Amino acid sequence: MTVAMTSDGATATALWEQALAFGDGGRPAAAVRVCERALRRGLERSPGIHAQMLITLACFKSELGDVSAALGHLDHAMVVDPDCRTAALTARGFVLLRGANPDALSALDEAIAARQRGVHVSVETLIRTVHAAMAKTAT
Repeated sequence: MTVAMTSDGATATALWEQALAFGDGGRPAAAVRVCERALRRGLERSPGIHAQMLITLACFKSELGDVSAALGHLDHAMVVDPDCRTAALTARGFVLLRGANPDALSALDEAIAARQRGVHVSVETLIRTVHAAMAKTAT
C-alpha cells in the first residue's frame, strides 16, 4: 500500500484528519489552513487523496461563507479524480444548500453522525434529510 506524502514528509491522511478535527472542533479557518498546506505541498501523485482534500477544503470554505471558492474546489476535485464525481457533486449540493439555508446543515450533521455510528444512510437519504430540514425551517 502506498502512503501519500506531502513534500515535507507529512502524510496526506494525517493532514486530512487534522483538518477534520479542526472543523469538528468549530475551527473551520484552521481546517482550511491545513487543507491548503497539504495541497501546496503536493498531492498530485495520489489523485484520490488530492480530490478528497479539495472536497474537504470546499466544505470548510463553504462554512466560512466562501461559496464561490468552495464550488471552484469541487470542480477541480472532479478534474483531479473523475472517480470522486459522486462525492463532489453531493458536496456541491450541500454547499449550495448551505448558501441558501444554513440551518439545513445541522440535519446533515445528524445524518452523518448516524452513518458514522454504523447506521446505513445513503446519499439520497442525506439529501432528503437536508431538504426536509430546509422545508421545516422555511415555515
